[in-house]
Amino acid sequence: MAIIEAISSKANLKRIINYVTQDKKTNINLVAGKDCLAESCSEEMQYIKNLYHKNNGRQYIHIIQSFDPKDNLKPNQVHNAGLDLANTFTGFQVLVATHIDKSHLHNHLIVNSVSFENGYKIQMSKKDLQYLKDYSDKLCLEIGASVIPKKENTQYIKKRI
Repeated sequence: MAIIEAISSKANLKRIINYVTQDKKTNINLVAGKDCLAESCSEEMQYIKNLYHKNNGRQYIHIIQSFDPKDNLKPNQVHNAGLDLANTFTGFQVLVATHIDKSHLHNHLIVNSVSFENGYKIQMSKKDLQYLKDYSDKLCLEIGASVIPKKENTQYIKKRI
């Protein structure tokens, strides 16, 4: 089952990219860019920020998609699920790095905060995050991974007596 986390970080873009692409955590076949090249994604993302004069504030969104070791997935299955998840960020560059250094395989998605299409900054609401989680669940089912059962929306009624 995949768990999605949105991480808030103060690290600069180059530093987080260096972290998620470390040789001791992944390998070159498990690092890819969406709308950018993995090898030069830091420079490409920074170019977009400079182009639209958006160098302040949030520089990226960091999403972690972690899989249960019991699902016995292969690294390329997890990586492809991460690439599919990255495609939900239309108009934004995304670096996907699959880590294989822990018992649980997991993807790091680094999303540029500035759109290359129009220069707008990314907005992630709770609804957007829920969509991301639901889409990740769909991807899990497609590759044979388990998903966390959804809770029923139960309405509680208070009675005043």
